[in-house]
Formats: sequence, C-alpha cells, structure tokens
Amino acid sequence: MKPMKRIPQFLVLFFAAFLLLLPASPSPASAAELSGALAAIQPQKPQSAAGSLQQTATGKGAQPLLDNGLVTVAAGVGGISGSEKAELEQKLAAINARYDVHAGAVYVDRLPAGHSAESLAKNLVNSNAYGDGSRGSIVLLVAVGTRDYYIATGRNLNKIIPSNKNGIGHIQNAILPSLKDNKFGQAGLKYADALEEELAYFQKEGKPFDPSAGFSILSGIIAAVLAALSGFGFRSYLVGQLSNVSHAESADEYLERDTFELTDEEDTYLYTNVTVVDHSKKSSGGGGGFSDDSGSTGGGGGKF
Repeated sequence: MKPMKRIPQFLVLFFAAFLLLLPASPSPASAAELSGALAAIQPQKPQSAAGSLQQTATGKGAQPLLDNGLVTVAAGVGGISGSEKAELEQKLAAINARYDVHAGAVYVDRLPAGHSAESLAKNLVNSNAYGDGSRGSIVLLVAVGTRDYYIATGRNLNKIIPSNKNGIGHIQNAILPSLKDNKFGQAGLKYADALEEELAYFQKEGKPFDPSAGFSILSGIIAAVLAALSGFGFRSYLVGQLSNVSHAESADEYLERDTFELTDEEDTYLYTNVTVVDHSKKSSGGGGGFSDDSGSTGGGGGKF
C-alpha cells in the first residue's frame, strides 16, 4: 500500500480563505428587510379620482372630504346643528337598510379647485365610498359658501329616481326653501324624507315616483259637477227662506215708475291719458336643471 501524499500547505490556506469569503445565509430579520425593500420598489397603482377626492382640501389646510359617517360636515360650515346631523344620519341609515341603497349628504364651505358641484357629486357617488347598496347610490352635496348644491345618483339609481321633475325635481322642490333660508340641516332632513317617499313608491308600484298617477281626470270632473250642484241647491234653499226677497229679472224693476222722469241725456267725451311703465321681471333665483340619464349616473342641481 502506497503512503498518502501530503497536501501542500499553500492549498490548505487557500481553501480556508475561500470558506471565509463565502456569504452567510440570511437571518430571519434580514429576510424580512429584503421583502420590505422589494415591496417598496414595486410600481404603485395610480390613485383613483374618487380616492383623490377624499383627500381634497375643502378649506384652510388639507382635510379629507369624507368622514366615516353618512353625513359629512366640513369644518366651519354652519346652518346644521349636531342634533340635526345625528337625526339625518339615523334617517339615512334606516333608508339604506330598508331599500338597499347607499344615500349620504356632504356639506362643504367651498368647492375644490377644478370641480363644479355636479362633477364633485358624481365622482363621489360613483366612488368606493358610496359602494354599498345593490340598487345604487345618491348624495346631496351642498357648498354653503358658494351657494351651490347638487343631488347625484350613481350605479343605476337613476333608473329608480330619474333626472326629471318627478324624480330629482321632487327632491329639489322639497329642499330649496330651506337652503335659501340657510337652514342646511333642515334641508338635509327634507332630502331624506323626499328620497324615502320616492323609494317607497318604487318598491310598491314597481315604477318611478309619479304624484299624478293617483289622480283620475274623470273623477275630478264628477267631483266638480257634484260640488257645483250641491252649492247651487243650497243657495236656492237659503234664498227661498227669505220671505222679503223675490227674483228680479232686471235692475229697473226696483224703480218706482211715478217718482222719476229723465228729460235729457248727453254723453261728452273729454280725453284719455295713457301712461306705460316697463317693469322688469324679477328672477325667482335658485332652482337648477337636470343631467342626462343615458348612463348609470344622473342628478340635478344649481344655485340656491
């Protein structure tokens, strides 16, 4: 058996140095740091329009446009008390639960730069912030400082509350008097009442709200005729009870023929003065128009 040859010393030193230079396996802490670093360099998704809206500044200093409730009142907005806000929250929560919609109200001082009341309300109502309720969403937006308002429907709620005089217009008529009087909390409560009236009608009748549907023209004519006959009969009865009153065909029957004699008669025309003054028509103010219902969003609003 041949004896083993000795490994040269310089090879042993080289191998030992090579082992020292090898990287150690990462510890759990360094692995976690590596995962965080990888996540940090991943491309970020651009923020949606609705998400950016929720971070829009509504006054001095940046603040979220929406809070966590159904009713948002920005700092510095008056005309709505804490009790009115709480009552409106309760009303809207009950409506949302009963009719499977997502209804809310937002009060701001002024509109953010680059937005009209319509664009802001429609972006809100179609955002994730109003994503509950399978039948759709609706929001009342009031900018008290600029006296703008808009009622927007989203996610196909415009098929239940259309953008016409019986749908959005019915809600507008309910809230405008209070808005003009700066009673913004009261306007919100009337918004909730009118909204519930329309949703209840749709749930019962299966079609959008129509206040004239329950009125019959024939019934109205019959009622008017009966009222006229009843009034004439009662009048005749009263006249018949007056013993010193009899029917006269003309006014000259009241004259005593032997006590008056007309000897001369003449009409003289002098002149006529005509003064014409133009009066400008006073604008009623307030109100607003409606938007198109061709898509999934509708609404209406304007100045108050």
